[in-house]
Amino acid sequence: MKNILKFIDDFFYIVGASLASYGVWLIYKPAGYITAGIFMVIYAILIASKK
Repeated sequence: MKNILKFIDDFFYIVGASLASYGVWLIYKPAGYITAGIFMVIYAILIASKK
């Protein structure tokens, strides 16, 4: 159970970022890719700060 709790925040971030990017993509396709890239950069910064 503790192993699941370690990764649950990462899981929710990935799912939330995916859904947000998909929603933006439905409105304007190039902006969906830009949004996904921004989320990836933010996630990389968050992981780097944990180390």
